[in-house]
Amino acid sequence: MGFLDLFRGKKKKKESTLPVPSPVKADKKEIPSDIPPIKAKDTAPPKVTTDKREVSSSSASKIDLPPPKKVTFVEEPDHEQIMAPPDVSHIFVSSDEYGAVIDKANLIRSKLLETDERLQKLMELRKTEEQQLAQWQDQLEGLEKKLTYMETVLAQSAEV
Repeated sequence: MGFLDLFRGKKKKKESTLPVPSPVKADKKEIPSDIPPIKAKDTAPPKVTTDKREVSSSSASKIDLPPPKKVTFVEEPDHEQIMAPPDVSHIFVSSDEYGAVIDKANLIRSKLLETDERLQKLMELRKTEEQQLAQWQDQLEGLEKKLTYMETVLAQSAEV
């Protein structure tokens, strides 16, 4: 069914080819219930009077009423108080104070840049020191090899 079919008018409903099934006849069985059956009373209800003087003390003693319950009311906050946005106060700063804050921020920024540069220089110095130490160690190992060679040559010449 398309959208335009809604405006074209009613179509005849197709008759169903299947017959409608007859209702199932079930035996009437009693269904157990938690509610006890109501028994008819043979006595008539007591006469209700609106005059307080006609009520006798014997009929007043027959009525047992529970003591009244205390009713407590919880005060709910107003809807306006709940939905009201918090008060936001604007901060006004004088231009002198603003300028001082900007100057201090720039000073801090420049100090950070200086420390970063010094740290980079220290890292470069450490690398050059490590390279020089590695060169010295290589030179010392070379000298040690030469000394051991000279000792072996001298020991061989002394034996001959």
